Amino acid sequence: MSAMGIPDSQIADIYGITVKKLRKHCKKELKSGVAAKNLEVLQSLYNMATEGHATAAIFWAKTRCGFRDAASEPKGAHKPKPAHPTPEKLDVHLNDGEPNE
Repeated sequence: MSAMGIPDSQIADIYGITVKKLRKHCKKELKSGVAAKNLEVLQSLYNMATEGHATAAIFWAKTRCGFRDAASEPKGAHKPKPAHPTPEKLDVHLNDGEPNE
């Protein structure tokens, strides 16, 4: 339940115990639940990707291997922006918005 995002207080209510008691007796499960479920999902996705499910393979490549769809990026998106303003922009800024003559 913790791995699915159910708050500790609601888990305690389901079992009829206090949150303090839940945390005392289920500390390991509450702490590792998300990681354990993520592992299950990733194992399932990996199996699907390696068994020929194209969508799963593409998702894996994009999220786990860093691949991206270059066609979906706007032109020029990969160009770094200058760290400092150009001299022209700096002149305008320093002269209260009026360009140098």
